[in-house]
This record gives sequence, structure tokens and C-alpha cells, in this order.
Amino acid sequence: MTEDLAKEAHTHGNTVPRRYADYYTSGLEIEIPQDQTKPIEIVIAQDSDGQ
Repeated sequence: MTEDLAKEAHTHGNTVPRRYADYYTSGLEIEIPQDQTKPIEIVIAQDSDGQ
């Protein structure tokens, strides 16, 4: 988990709003086929207010 690190300590890129950092509050769902072998990338665009 990296949400407790300072922003400068993150090496994986920009952070996401806290809503999306927790699967209980994100509202995101994905179904992955059992034979899935390709990586999955989820991209979250910024809202108009920058979040």
C-alpha cells in the first residue's frame, strides 16, 4: 500500500483519488475470463474539477 507515503516517495506515477484506491468505495467492476493471459490496465480520467 502506498497511500501513506509522501507523494514524492511514489515511484509508480500519479496517484488516484482515494475513492478509487479502495475497492469497497471505487464503484469499479471488472470480469476477467478464466483463460485471461494479457495484462489489464485500468485508466481513470480526471473529472473537470481535477479529481
